[in-house]
Amino acid sequence: MKYFILILLICTCFLESFSQNVAKSTLKNKFDDADYDYSIEDYYTAATKYQWILKYDSLNANVNYCVGVCYMKTKFDKKKSIPFLEKAVKRVSNKYIDGTYEEKKAKSDAFLLLGQAYRMNNELDKAVEALNSYKKLIPLKDKKNQAVVDQEIEACNNAKKNSKIKSFSSIALREIPELHSSASSYNPVLSADEKIIVFATQRLKGNVSEEKNLMFSKKIKNKWIKPIDLSNSVKTNQNMVPTFLSADGKHMLLLENEEGNSAIYESRYVRIDKRDTGAWSPAKKLNKNINTGKVSCASLSPDGKSIYFASERKGGFGGMDIYKSELTDKGDWGVAENIGANINTPSNEDAPFFTNANILFFSSDGHGSIGGLDLFYCKLDGKEKWAVPVSLGNMFNTTDDDDFYFPIGDGSKGYMSLIGDELTGEKDIYKVEIINP
Repeated sequence: MKYFILILLICTCFLESFSQNVAKSTLKNKFDDADYDYSIEDYYTAATKYQWILKYDSLNANVNYCVGVCYMKTKFDKKKSIPFLEKAVKRVSNKYIDGTYEEKKAKSDAFLLLGQAYRMNNELDKAVEALNSYKKLIPLKDKKNQAVVDQEIEACNNAKKNSKIKSFSSIALREIPELHSSASSYNPVLSADEKIIVFATQRLKGNVSEEKNLMFSKKIKNKWIKPIDLSNSVKTNQNMVPTFLSADGKHMLLLENEEGNSAIYESRYVRIDKRDTGAWSPAKKLNKNINTGKVSCASLSPDGKSIYFASERKGGFGGMDIYKSELTDKGDWGVAENIGANINTPSNEDAPFFTNANILFFSSDGHGSIGGLDLFYCKLDGKEKWAVPVSLGNMFNTTDDDDFYFPIGDGSKGYMSLIGDELTGEKDIYKVEIINP
């Protein structure tokens, strides 16, 4: 029996040694494979391969860092980065070499990412501690990163304060099961009577897809019909999402965003015969007064004579600002003007929607944001002066990004996309009603 146990132990040690040797001989190749997946933004596949390496090299700060970065790049699974980043920050280097398995330490911004992940998980004290650790590693002359970490710390402190303040209103959320799919549905835009909807679908979790489909549906007898794909007729090349639909449901604005290039387009519903059947026209790019620099969401005023859009360009306050352009007598958009410092900050503003009640809804990571982009509204008085923006409150805003609210009428009701069915983990479209605003 003793001899049998001894032989068994020897065989076990031999097999473990053999397994480890095999693993070591393939770790670099596996790391290179994961690094390639990361480079093409296939973050889930990359994370899986990096985690395979951790079975054999669990304390490697660099690999833990890489897993953490992958999860922070996803739409919904940022919180999964926490245990990996907690290991990564134990060994950081300001001389980090990117993209090589030979690097055993983590990049110093692991502290920043950990702080952001803690903030999204509402572990605010831990977040501030991690952010302060990162700040100590940043040279004083690096004003840009100093400003980034200061903004993150401010967001955490804002979140702590706001958690003690009662929200100015409550909201009622209503699911729209007819529009649910196995992919994410987002950027819902609707006609004023809420009988026409256009939205984007894309798989954002798991087997992520780069293809964005443009979906259209009508409400008949108080029920949404099965959505149809407009991508081919509008010629979106599956890289556009809707950002606005006119009150009559016949004029749509779209955002193209691919490989760092962005542009705003429009499409119109064209009547073909007397039975009021028609088709959406191919997307047409707006002029250079609109499409200069980096652009994002755009919408029209209720009368259709003004366009509000987000852009990062020379002369702004920093990051994305909201601009306004007026329709000229020739029927084209005139020179765009920044709508001013009351709304625009050195941070980012996006997703502007101007309602028939002279209220602008928008998103921003400035204005006392509690983390990431928050939703705000701002009143325009008769003197063309914007009031102080007001947060939509804790019922809307979280410590993660909250960035697209499409208002109906005066904005007391609207539509947005939220994480829905737990089985898919993807986003679904919800109708929102603000109660006791």
